Amino acid sequence: MKKEQFLFLAGGFAFGVLVGFGLFRVYQDRPQLEAKRAAVQEFTSPAGPRAPGQGAVPQGGGAAPMIAEINELKRRLEADPEDLVAAAQLGGLYYRVGMWEQALRFYDIALNVKPDDPDLLTDSGNVYRELGRHDRALDSFRRAHEADPDHWRSLFNTVVVAAFDLRQMELADAAMTKLDRIDPTPAKLPELKQALAEFRVGMATSSGPP
Repeated sequence: MKKEQFLFLAGGFAFGVLVGFGLFRVYQDRPQLEAKRAAVQEFTSPAGPRAPGQGAVPQGGGAAPMIAEINELKRRLEADPEDLVAAAQLGGLYYRVGMWEQALRFYDIALNVKPDDPDLLTDSGNVYRELGRHDRALDSFRRAHEADPDHWRSLFNTVVVAAFDLRQMELADAAMTKLDRIDPTPAKLPELKQALAEFRVGMATSSGPP
């Protein structure tokens, strides 16, 4: 097998593990994602729903329930700028439709209220990853781990970004060592280990002689 093919297969296996874990859930149905993203962009605003005559939210399913939820959460946040739950939920909703900048904005609002929350920091780190800002992603995961040394999601995502995105294998190994110490065993850890091993083989094959 050619080294390029082997590396591709190793990377594909790793991608499969991550899909199973949910890190790439926004890509599972691209046509629906694009439709929802367009609808959310057109029919929501920080001030809430549009006034009469400015267009209406589409009815009959589709993105309409999400749009209504987003606008209601924005009204809550306007009434109480420190509504942690509303800000975090808005970040999650925008993440689901792949609107990374908007998701980051609301996660930042939530983190201003609760700056050491490991779940919020990890979610924010995942948004930074989607934006290609891997160093900021790793910094968010580091802060989450410092806030809660047993927070396995931040360590899991550190392995993902350090190894598969940046090929910083020492950092990935250090996070994996900490993951191994967590009891009970974190979800998908065996699959992550296998993906990492396959990825290493692919890296070694690709860097070897032709």
